[in-house]
Amino acid sequence: MAEMVKSIYSHLGANGILLESFPFQSEAVMEAFLCENPVILSLERLDEPVVIDRQIQWNKDDKTGRIDMLISFGSEYAAVVELKNGCLTMAHVDQLESYLGNDLFLKKRAESLPTDSAVDIKWFGVLVGVDVENKLLLKVLNGDFKTKNDIPIGFIILSRFKGGDQSFILPIVYPPVLKNKPPLYRFNGIDYKTSQLTHAMLKDYVEKHFNDVSFSRLVTMLGGIKAGKAIIELWDEKREADLEGYYYTRPSLRIPLHDGNELVVRRWWSLEEINKITSVASVLNCKFSKV
Repeated sequence: MAEMVKSIYSHLGANGILLESFPFQSEAVMEAFLCENPVILSLERLDEPVVIDRQIQWNKDDKTGRIDMLISFGSEYAAVVELKNGCLTMAHVDQLESYLGNDLFLKKRAESLPTDSAVDIKWFGVLVGVDVENKLLLKVLNGDFKTKNDIPIGFIILSRFKGGDQSFILPIVYPPVLKNKPPLYRFNGIDYKTSQLTHAMLKDYVEKHFNDVSFSRLVTMLGGIKAGKAIIELWDEKREADLEGYYYTRPSLRIPLHDGNELVVRRWWSLEEINKITSVASVLNCKFSKV
């Protein structure tokens, strides 16, 4: 892994970007950074990560602990995340495994996730560190790393650099091996996850009909589709706490309207709700296909 980081570092240097190592000062600093930038914890095929909670007290039998982070990946998947500002070892795997072995705790936490779907949340673990011991890395590279309870575990190794007044993060991801990989759908030649598909179609529709479309018109068009929470909302900074988590609220994902308002699109769609997304496509006269 060190050779991989060295190779990428050399590549950046060769392109005129002079970087120096910029390690996290503590796990608390690492945690705060990831809470502000959860997209760094993204995993292939899963929806964009959202921080649900942090520093959660955990108890089982005579054991106690504190879970660093709980992350949701859409309405189907969630992860217990353990952070280590150092080299990951098998002892850290054992620690994460103890958290994942508490079925009652996971069930209770699943009930608090912001989802309208009644599907069972599929849990997995993620260990985040700045390096990984060779013994553990060899096991990870063999694939399908699971706990004794058959819960998948993924690993993310973070290297942080700075150049001038900017900092750069290099995540090396060893994703968990999930039993059923979430499907992808192709729209306009691009592959999207289930939760991204509605956003992509609405963005395309608004851009094509920019001068004619309004929020009220879209609400009328989509009004016949019963999907729990509203499919679209108008961005309102005063309602940020209510909208964040349920909708795509990042500035780059808000959809501008001709009247100066911005549209935010629902992000929580379960795999079973593809029929509702198909209804959205029909209303917008869009076509997509399963990859």
